[in-house]
Amino acid sequence: MQRFPICELCASTTTLCSGCNAKLAEGKISELDVCVSRILLNSEDRFSVGKASFERCFDLGRMALILTSLEVSPLVGKGGRVAQMLSRQLGKHVRVVRSSSDARLMLEEILLPIKPLGVNTVFSAKGSRFKVRIALKDAGRLPTDRESIGKVVRLLFGDSATLVFE
Repeated sequence: MQRFPICELCASTTTLCSGCNAKLAEGKISELDVCVSRILLNSEDRFSVGKASFERCFDLGRMALILTSLEVSPLVGKGGRVAQMLSRQLGKHVRVVRSSSDARLMLEEILLPIKPLGVNTVFSAKGSRFKVRIALKDAGRLPTDRESIGKVVRLLFGDSATLVFE
């Protein structure tokens, strides 16, 4: 069974229903969510993406990040064929990551090939904030630019989350 951020009717047509259009206007979903949903539904004949589902997509400049709560394998496909097809149609590298309550594990998958030095919760009088530390020497090996990585860290872990290079 497929689960997408938009309904199956909207994924199979070129227009959005009022509910999905409202989600798009509120920012709960993005144009990339709509695009990936339609690509996956249309490629169901060529690839076995019957169990493919995802929660959200993020546009990170050179890379598209797809978050799924279920198995990653239907979105990657046998031999990476589904991910390659998505990459070709979107015109950017695609990374599929399983969303998890373990922030460090999820960030390691997003930041591959580098590993974060630390994923910390910093407590202060103003409240707690999330801090991701990355080695400065690894900054050139990031899968996309610093601003995009910082943006996705803030989107996933809250506005007070910061990305620090040391």
